[in-house]
Order: sequence, then structure tokens, then C-alpha cells
Amino acid sequence: MPIVGYVLVPIADLFIGEDSYNPTIDEEAALKKNIWFRVVTWLYVVALTATLGVALHTIATHELAMSELVGITVSIGVSGGFGIGCVHELIHRPTKFELGLGIYATVLANYSHFWIEHLWGHHKRVATDLDPASSQIGDNIYTFWVRCIYRSFVDALAIEKRYLKKKNLSFLYNRIFQGYTASFILAFGAYKYAGLQGLAFWFGQGIVVALHIENANFIEHYGLRRRVIEGKFDKDGEPGKSFKDSTNELGFYLDVFLVSTDVFCFFSPIFFGVVC
Repeated sequence: MPIVGYVLVPIADLFIGEDSYNPTIDEEAALKKNIWFRVVTWLYVVALTATLGVALHTIATHELAMSELVGITVSIGVSGGFGIGCVHELIHRPTKFELGLGIYATVLANYSHFWIEHLWGHHKRVATDLDPASSQIGDNIYTFWVRCIYRSFVDALAIEKRYLKKKNLSFLYNRIFQGYTASFILAFGAYKYAGLQGLAFWFGQGIVVALHIENANFIEHYGLRRRVIEGKFDKDGEPGKSFKDSTNELGFYLDVFLVSTDVFCFFSPIFFGVVC
């Protein structure tokens, strides 16, 4: 998978070239009725589950060298990391079924706080210094990884704490706690079925997925900053006013954050390969 994702796909992308075509209003109306754009994201979760199951079965039934175990772990992690676009799409869907699939996928990656922070933190603070996922000019990807993962987790805990207090709910209703509990139950299952190698695989693939998620954040938000107008971050959605620079990435982000429940096929295609 790493060879496919990091070598073959970029080469194919060079030959295929860019497609900057946007659908007309009539075409968009027709596309909205095409359920297959959504079905693709559902099938991704099924495929991810099956892939994890096959990998654990292989580890449990074969004597693997360390290099083979690392190869399987990284390959599955890369495939899961490349599929974050589908997970991102699912957690933005207004149906419980699709949101549930997205949350389930974060459980498989041992990264359950992501959807909480993304929906109620990142979307409010994107392109500001308050947002852990918005990289700054001059940031190093390795230090960004550490800072982003730590701050995103802490911010998610704070968001969930406010949510529980507002709803007057006990800690048992904490969605981050529930998600990580589910992840540890699955990790225990991996250990019981495939031993220490299975456990190492489970946590290892999750780490690789998490690094890919935050790597995407690093690239997508690099250097983007909203202007402060009258002491507040501007929210009116005009590229020339809200952001310091007007680029293709900003055009995409105006789509994403102003119409975050729209089906991904309507977002700016110039940025399609990175996010969707």
C-alpha cells in the first residue's frame, strides 16, 4: 500500500492531470440525488473492517518475521490513513447511520477524540492560532504532529466536558471515553486472537492512521490565517476579507465550512485529491 499510495498514485496523477470542472446548477441537482457518492463512503468502512480482520488472521496463523509484521502494520495504517477523506465525509453527514459509521472508523484507528474536536473545535477556529490543526508558516511536520495530536486531544476533552455539563450528564456519557473504551476492547480482542504481535499491529496501525490524519491537516491548513476584524475572527465567508490570501485551498475551505453537510462531490475539484 505505501508503494501504491506514495509512488503509483502520484505518477498516475501526473499523467491524468487536473480537472477543474465544476458541475452546473442542473448537474449539481442531479448529483445530489445520486446515492452512490454516499455508498462509496459506506463501503470504505466495510472494506477497512475486513482488511483489519484479514490482517489479524494472517498474524494469528503465520509465524511472521519482524519486517513482515511492520510491513503489514504500515500498509494497513496507510490504507486507513488515505481513507480519512471518507471518514471526514461520514462525520459530517446529518444521518445517525453515516455519523455512526464515521465514529466507528475512528474507533478502529484508536482516535476517537478526532470527530469531537473536528466538529465543535476545528470548524469554529479553523485558520487561527487557536486551532491545533491549522499549521503555521515555518512549521515542521514532526513537531506539528506532536503539538497537534496533544492539543486536539486536550481540546476535545474540554469540549466534551462542556457538553456533559450543559446536558447534565454523568461521565459515563462521555463520548470520548466511550470511544476509547471500545478501542481498548478491540485491542484486547486482537491480543487474545493474535497475541502480542496482534496487539502491536492494532496499536501500530492506529498510530499510522493518526499521523496521516494530521499530515493532511498540516498540508490543508498550512499558512492559512483569518483576519481579525473589530477584535473578532471574521466569519462572513468572503475569501478576500476572511483570509490573508485567496487561493484554491481557501476556495475549497469556504465550501467545506459554509456548507459542511454537502456531499463531497460538490467541493472544489482542484483540491479533491487531498481531502475527498
